[in-house]
Amino acid sequence: MQLHVLVRFGRWRDLITFDDKIYTTRLDASGNVEHIVAIATVHYARGLAYAAMGEVAVAQEQHRLFREAVAREKMDKRQLFNNFCRQILAVADAMLAGEILYRAQAYAEAFAELRLAVALNDGAPDRVMDREMAPQGLV
Repeated sequence: MQLHVLVRFGRWRDLITFDDKIYTTRLDASGNVEHIVAIATVHYARGLAYAAMGEVAVAQEQHRLFREAVAREKMDKRQLFNNFCRQILAVADAMLAGEILYRAQAYAEAFAELRLAVALNDGAPDRVMDREMAPQGLV
């Protein structure tokens, strides 16, 4: 939740320096990282922060790390209320892609990604975000 508050209020430097050790050092019984959703969320938030600060290449790297975290097999079983985490993070993926493309001045592609985020959100059993949140972030 702390990451979402920092994103909401544009606390970009705080997101970049956020201490994620609590998420990356806890292992489950098999020796795998336990908090894979939180790790993906850290990369999403940092990607938004770097994009907002104009550091597109670093934002793209965070997006790659985000997608790597989402691709983990354990993600298939994670669920928040009526939504599977993979559904929620698909919305975040499109939002982050749109933000990065916008900062790279690829406006048509950026808004296409943001429209995808809205469509994915609308298709989830429970809405992940307010419907207008994706396009309003860039206005």
